[in-house]
Amino acid sequence: MASKTRHHHGARRALTHLLTTSSHARRAFPPADLQKLEAAVREGEQRHRGEVRVVIESSLPVRDAWAGVSPRHRARMLFGLLEVWNTREHVGVLLYINLADHAVEILADHGIAAKVDTHAWRTICETITRG
Repeated sequence: MASKTRHHHGARRALTHLLTTSSHARRAFPPADLQKLEAAVREGEQRHRGEVRVVIESSLPVRDAWAGVSPRHRARMLFGLLEVWNTREHVGVLLYINLADHAVEILADHGIAAKVDTHAWRTICETITRG
């Protein structure tokens, strides 16, 4: 679908992921902001058929960061593990944010991907990364 990623490999990236802890996520997304995000998702789901799942990760496991697992690959793994695809009309959407990589990925099941232009997903990713 769409992504906005700054992605490095090897020791430097592994160290970044090791040092990016859950406290980074709490600072980046305090409870009040998470509540606003949840409300926005609920409101959006009232206006369209999409079923949105948001995942915010501080970092990848160090071995995955070292091995070069991309935020895109991680999002695909989570799309399957969380069964985002498991909707009646195939309209699941995963919004994945990885703080250590400064990455935003949006994956949409084929039922909604056919209706939403790729440019729209990219614009959303860019808006999120700009803050």
